[in-house]
Amino acid sequence: MPDTSFLIPLLLQSVLAPFAAAAVVALALRRAIGGPAATALAVAVGFLAAYAATVQGAALLSPQSAMDWQPWIVLAGVVGALLLDRAPAGARLFLAPAVLGVVVGFVVGWPAVGSLGAAKASAAALLAGVVIAAAWSVRTQGVSAGETHPLQLASIAGGAGLAMMLDSSQTPGRLAGSLAMALAACAVAGRLRTPAGSAAVGTTLLVLGSLLLQAHVYAGFPLVYVALLVAATVADIAPALLSRRGAGITWRARAASFALTLVPVAVVVGLAVKGMQDSGGY
Repeated sequence: MPDTSFLIPLLLQSVLAPFAAAAVVALALRRAIGGPAATALAVAVGFLAAYAATVQGAALLSPQSAMDWQPWIVLAGVVGALLLDRAPAGARLFLAPAVLGVVVGFVVGWPAVGSLGAAKASAAALLAGVVIAAAWSVRTQGVSAGETHPLQLASIAGGAGLAMMLDSSQTPGRLAGSLAMALAACAVAGRLRTPAGSAAVGTTLLVLGSLLLQAHVYAGFPLVYVALLVAATVADIAPALLSRRGAGITWRARAASFALTLVPVAVVVGLAVKGMQDSGGY
């Protein structure tokens, strides 16, 4: 019989809280500020609701650990993404996301200086920032700009969360799952037809990237898993290209886009399940 002492709080904190908070914000602000901005804010609020319910005793005003910085990361992410969404196209191509991504990388990685050394921690922070910026730029400025569906991002965040939990990165995993539920709420609020918008994409990638960096640096989450999840964020470029060139029908291109997003995510989850079984888990 399932352990309800673990399952019920998990459902309340990581499923219901972010879904309800994000849905309320998305529906309340949709007409006032527009769908894309409302979606970005809904993702942030849903994540923060889950964080408040999940992380006990977090030092919000005097952060000590990487996890303590997570609320500030999501706030910086959504504000930065909304500002970049209104900036001239040239300003938001790569440099601005890279600066924000590198700053977040250093915030997450700096507490690990004592164990990794300054050089390794700095390298991890720089690499994470560049990767986040690259994925952010491809998703918001490339051929698939404006076409990312919230459920695509939700599948990546949900798969990442499940893999992290199976790999013993419990808190980052639960928060990644909460991010997925916030995105799912936005999809429902948009009647499954409305794209996420570039601000929501940027916020999601920055927050998910920070969680993956935490899991890798502090809990040994395998780098190959991270690479596959990064690949999932840009794997659907090919069908978007074909669709733009008239070589594919829209619904077929969208189906291929979802499939190419899901494949690397499924591989990561499968590898995490195998790793858990090999280590004696069940």
